[in-house]
Amino acid sequence: MKRAQIVVAMALALIGCGGPPPPTQSARPPTEMVTPSITSSPTSVPAPSQLSTVPPAPQLPANAYIDPDGEVVFTGDMAVFTLGATAGSPAVDIPISAATVDFGDGTSATVDGSCTAGGSPQKVAHLYQSSGHFTARVSSAQLCEPGRGLDSSESRQVLILPSAPSSTRDWPTCTTFQIRMTGTGQGAALGNVGALFRLQNRSSVGCTLDGYPGIRLVSPTGVILHADVHEAIDGDYLFPAIPSHRVALEPGSFAAFALGYGDNPFGPGENEPYDVACPTARWVRIVLPQTHQFGTASLAISPCEGRMNVSPIFPGADWISFQ
Repeated sequence: MKRAQIVVAMALALIGCGGPPPPTQSARPPTEMVTPSITSSPTSVPAPSQLSTVPPAPQLPANAYIDPDGEVVFTGDMAVFTLGATAGSPAVDIPISAATVDFGDGTSATVDGSCTAGGSPQKVAHLYQSSGHFTARVSSAQLCEPGRGLDSSESRQVLILPSAPSSTRDWPTCTTFQIRMTGTGQGAALGNVGALFRLQNRSSVGCTLDGYPGIRLVSPTGVILHADVHEAIDGDYLFPAIPSHRVALEPGSFAAFALGYGDNPFGPGENEPYDVACPTARWVRIVLPQTHQFGTASLAISPCEGRMNVSPIFPGADWISFQ
């Protein structure tokens, strides 16, 4: 019996988000000369709004956990799983008429598909009830092609992090001028390299971050390098999928994000000198979510073809590994 492999991908954000597009082979854009520093003047940082004293509404979701001080410390993260089946070499997509997904937290769900050619991929959403590492996989499926078996060994790990306390919901968005940015390498594995960027609130007021940072690379001579940055909705070879949600930063506290890239030339870069296919950046410009200013972290990285996977910003200062 011919066998097909079920592929599980996850859009770990609001329903409707898609995965990163495949790498393109378009020519690099022209470079520009820059000075690797903040070019705009610091502005005053607004203080957090007065915290609400209204008790939590009684219609809180069932998965909300309230600590002894009345804070909602977890309200759940929505994961959207996109299902697909592939077989053969080169891989050929096979429609799924139905599939059951094990979410790794003791629950599962069945999604009905369509055997109509060219139909949309099947999706199933799941609201996790607690934080932690979970491994989702397809436990059974009915494929539209007769005679096809199922290889259900493919799985996807997702990390659900605790939500920010509700008392911080009125804190303003962190500005570049509040945040000290530093970068550090996290080693390599099978041609994949990781980097961690720490964001410390150096101001005297609290603020929040929510989403993916913008990334630009600056060479040792101050040239903006080609960058092909993808939001790591499905995670990366070196770090798991992480949902994007609000991170609260008290004065002095840390948030961070991970960067993954390859150090082996591919595509058109295979026929170029290594320093052309994988040019070294001396600085990384970081644009915080919902802002337009950039800050600069000093870290030498050499992503081939400029392709990088970036995680959403998460709380803490430590690298997040697979369980």
